[in-house]
Amino acid sequence: MKTSQITKGFWAIFALTVATLLVAGCIGNGELDDGLGITVLEHAEEIRGLEDYDVRDNNVYPQGEDVLIYMEAEGFEVRDDIIEIKQDIVVTHLDTGDVILDDTLLEDEIDVEGMPPEMITVWLDNDIYPENEVFETGDYEVEITVYDVVGDQSTTEEASFTVEDPNGEEDGLLKSTYIEACVGEDEEFREYCECTYDFLIDEYGEEVFEQIVANEIDPEEEGEMMDEAATACLDKIPEESL
Repeated sequence: MKTSQITKGFWAIFALTVATLLVAGCIGNGELDDGLGITVLEHAEEIRGLEDYDVRDNNVYPQGEDVLIYMEAEGFEVRDDIIEIKQDIVVTHLDTGDVILDDTLLEDEIDVEGMPPEMITVWLDNDIYPENEVFETGDYEVEITVYDVVGDQSTTEEASFTVEDPNGEEDGLLKSTYIEACVGEDEEFREYCECTYDFLIDEYGEEVFEQIVANEIDPEEEGEMMDEAATACLDKIPEESL
């Protein structure tokens, strides 16, 4: 972890966690309420520094885009011109209940010599993404906890965000059109139809699937593809139909 001085006597801290999250922090001047608290927690388009960031219009992110959250915390106690800060984060996929991230982002001592405790504000740039992958689509909850080690106090705030397929509406319409046509009036075949859809997408890709739906594939070739899908999904056919 590297600490370096920047303009106006502020301090910057840059920390890279174990291949999961990137966090940057800075000490600047701010106003203080009694006790440790997270005073600002907002989704951002871009973060440049203390109180210098572009607020995101919403908390919905296209799949593949990092989740960016700007945060400020105040109320740290000082000992020997040092504050000690630790920040933890937990990200939970609300649709499955799975904890996607559970990590300590930042743990460091910061020199604040000459700065009154009531004028210390820590800002953090939380760039959130799963290790070596992208977030699955769905709704997520973020729990951020900041610890003041010197003052033996902590504070927790929550945020939420949603990850959507960037082509969600078009792909969703295509899938529903195929499945509803496949199911027809026999609802018992829905699981089978969903299985064949997944097989065709995985095996041939969306472009070829679109050609199948639009009847742009040679009928013989299309028949072979559908036979493969049917064979792969035999276990999904209702027993009474076999």
